[in-house]
Formats: sequence, structure tokens, C-alpha cells
Amino acid sequence: ALKRKDGVNVSQMAVANTRSQMSTKVRRQILRTCSCCQYKDPVTGKTCQSKWFLQIDHRQPLWAGGTHAPENLQILCGAHNRMKYATEAGLGLL
Repeated sequence: ALKRKDGVNVSQMAVANTRSQMSTKVRRQILRTCSCCQYKDPVTGKTCQSKWFLQIDHRQPLWAGGTHAPENLQILCGAHNRMKYATEAGLGLL
């Protein structure tokens, strides 16, 4: 099982979070607003803009109290979504 740096089992966090599914309407709305990765490099300030393997990401994760509200959602490419999760979960880079 994956564990954060503080020893918390990440799979237990996911099971403990009983979340509802994002509605199709909200998903379509987010995908219409932006058609590329919105990740912004903190060093260079450049936006990724990749159009490959796009995923809807929660700015504030559901496991940290975030919601499916459109203002909490963004589009990230798969690589940046995984990197963001690993950082937030305290797993380091995967």
C-alpha cells in the first residue's frame, strides 16, 4: 500500500472518502472551457498547454474537503495530475 511521508495509508484515505460522482453536465462544462493542460510551472510561470491525456482535477482534492463545484476544477494532463497528487499526498515524485 502507498503511504505518505507521515505514515498515513493513502488507500485508507480514499476508502474513507465516500464521494459522489461528478455530474456529466459539470464534466462537459469544464472540458468546454479549456482544451489543454492548465498546469502552471511555479519557476518559469509557463502553462503546460498539452492536449494529450487530459483529466479533470480538483484544485482542492476531495480527500481534503474539496467539491465538484466548477470553480474547484481544472484540466491537467495525466503527467501533471499525477505529479500534483503525489505532492499533495506527501508521496514525493512518482
